[in-house]
Amino acid sequence: MKLYEIIYVSTMAPATPVTAVPVILSRARQFNQANNITGMLVFDGLRFAELLEGPPDAVLELTERIREDSRHTNMEVVHHASVAERRFTRFSMGYVPIEEDDALAQLEQCEGPAAMQRFLDLIPVLDLGY
Repeated sequence: MKLYEIIYVSTMAPATPVTAVPVILSRARQFNQANNITGMLVFDGLRFAELLEGPPDAVLELTERIREDSRHTNMEVVHHASVAERRFTRFSMGYVPIEEDDALAQLEQCEGPAAMQRFLDLIPVLDLGY
């Protein structure tokens, strides 16, 4: 099966309460499981960064749905590529809140492989329960 991955960074819209994040996460898990998508959502209280992976059409359609979601602003795709295998196979959507104020701002300044590396560099900081 062909796989595609995207990393985007966005800012939570000013009118969106932080209490919306668990709702977003719950719906994402259901949607992703039904559409063979996996990934990781990172949230720092203001910004989201998400890696999505799965069938190309499904990932691209979901990316556009997220872009149109009024709970996000300033969405920017910082990495996209075809991949041979998934990075996150244990869950449909992992979630980790982080407290580093500038980690996602730094990610937002990267593109392509540098963005992927910056995203992956966050993982040792995150407790994924492995």
